[in-house]
Amino acid sequence: MKKVKLSSKETLHLAKLASLEMSEREVKKMGAQLTETLDYVQNLGELNTERTTPTNHTVNLTNEYFEDG
Repeated sequence: MKKVKLSSKETLHLAKLASLEMSEREVKKMGAQLTETLDYVQNLGELNTERTTPTNHTVNLTNEYFEDG
């Protein structure tokens, strides 16, 4: 798959959506980190999961309810 590289403009847009003010240096650093994260997620999408059972938790958790009082 084609690797994604966020532009400074896209990084600034995401920062604005998150109400973050960033210096130019921070924009470059955050852009590189976000690009790395997107690459990782893209790699996960390439995994063969046909024989993997879908789960919504990795551990067997149940809700515990207690009577008030």
